[in-house]
This record gives sequence, C-alpha cells and structure tokens, in this order.
Amino acid sequence: MEALLIEGPERIAGVRLLTMRKMLKLECMGLKRSRQSIYSIVKREHNLKGNKQKVYEDFSRMVTCITGIEEREYGRANSR
Repeated sequence: MEALLIEGPERIAGVRLLTMRKMLKLECMGLKRSRQSIYSIVKREHNLKGNKQKVYEDFSRMVTCITGIEEREYGRANSR
C-alpha cells in the first residue's frame, strides 16, 4: 500500500469535505458515531437546514462544486 501525502490548507480542507460527505452518507444509512453526529456538524458549519437526506444532497452538491469530485454510487456486481 502506498502512502498519500496531502499538503496545503486548501487540499486538507478538500479532503475533510470529502470525508465529511462520506461520513454523512453512512450516517444516513444508519451507522452511528459515538460522538456528535456528522449531520449536526455539517448543518452547523455550512448553515444547512432539513432532514438528513436533504442535508446530504445539498452538502454533496456543495462538495462536488468545491472539489470537482462527485460521489460515486456502488452497485452490486453482476453475477453470472
């Protein structure tokens, strides 16, 4: 496994946004954190309103605009 070095405040902030988006998606699917929910953190830091799904959709669009990286959907593998 290769190491990845992320340098600079803008890149670190971008990786943080991508991580938060993935964490929020997992929280929408039912995974719980032992600390404050990422849903409440995202709402507070980015002034978003709504339920988890609405906040996830709005935040995901925001992250895509900022980073240029879209959320990938993983489907089931085709069985033969």
